[in-house]
Amino acid sequence: MTDPFIDACVKHDKSLRGRVKLLGQLLGDVIASQSGDDVLRTVERLRKGFIQLREHPDAARLQRLKRMIHKLSPDALRPVIRAFSIYFQLANTAEESFQHRQRRRIASHGGVLWKGSFDACLRDVRDQGIDLDELQDLFEEIRYMPVFTAHPTESKRRSIMLQIRRIFESNEALDAPPTGVDYRETHTRNLRTHIQALWKTDEVRPSRPDVHHEIRMGMHYFTEALFDAIPVVYHRLGGAIERAYHDHPNYRGIDVPAMIRFGSWIG
Repeated sequence: MTDPFIDACVKHDKSLRGRVKLLGQLLGDVIASQSGDDVLRTVERLRKGFIQLREHPDAARLQRLKRMIHKLSPDALRPVIRAFSIYFQLANTAEESFQHRQRRRIASHGGVLWKGSFDACLRDVRDQGIDLDELQDLFEEIRYMPVFTAHPTESKRRSIMLQIRRIFESNEALDAPPTGVDYRETHTRNLRTHIQALWKTDEVRPSRPDVHHEIRMGMHYFTEALFDAIPVVYHRLGGAIERAYHDHPNYRGIDVPAMIRFGSWIG
């Protein structure tokens, strides 16, 4: 049996490629306006060159691209590196939004849910003959504890993360039902504004983060995501249990305990 989520992603892949192309075009506009046409031309030559290299491996072409990079001065190379860094962040954001959209589409049509979803897992549990009492005992034993660390590889500043979130939200809004005759132009303009803000925001902190910075970064995830997301997780888990066991003899529901805890190595 195939995974309906993977099937949906493959079926609608063209829309993802179109969105990545739009974000790339908006980034190109920002690069040209903020850093000049020469930077954009260099970025485009490298981008197209490596696309051709991927499609048709060629040692001579690879050497030409390497020579082109080596000839760039540090000042010329810096915005080129930044352009590709931001491009891949935009592509990842578009892919994340696309995957959310496919899951919502599957759920809204009442289809077979994807592997790893609450509904799929609970149906597997039911099909294995686990009754309500056993399920309750299982939940009593479950503990899920994500641990926050101030890991040196997580170098994104909060200002960068905020801009990426705004880009994600504008990207989501672009796929929402139309709210006016110019809704697409409005959300596209918002995307460009946020991409420009991302381009103008320094990626590197001016000073080494101290413990207070690390704590604020850890709390960022709570205030910006977890406080809203955790109740939704429990609500969806409860709904999946009811859908899987509602026709079970003497169904009375499950008392889902507070299974999620958070740990910290920050500081």
